[in-house]
Amino acid sequence: LNKKDLFALKAEKLGTGEKICVFEKGMTPDELRRFCLTLSENFKIAAVFNGEDGDYKYAISSKTENCAVIAKEINAKFSGRGGGKPELVQGGCAGKASEIEIFSTIC
Repeated sequence: LNKKDLFALKAEKLGTGEKICVFEKGMTPDELRRFCLTLSENFKIAAVFNGEDGDYKYAISSKTENCAVIAKEINAKFSGRGGGKPELVQGGCAGKASEIEIFSTIC
């Protein structure tokens, strides 16, 4: 399986819905972006975090919502940096997975 097919399979297993926040390890920035875009086909807002507590890289995408607003909130709350276009943002932050997950479900 190539990465594109692997991401499609993972996304299929996660289903569909309003919001999803996924934590992964060992992804390159490009893989993080591509997986997030794949998830946003099935979810209104998709967020993928890669790394470990205290040092996460993230990608957030949506076809309908302004992701730059969400990134701004995450960056403010978790000492993050990053940005992008309304449909896709990338950056890094310093939170804990449990805190980020709770925060991402309410923003």
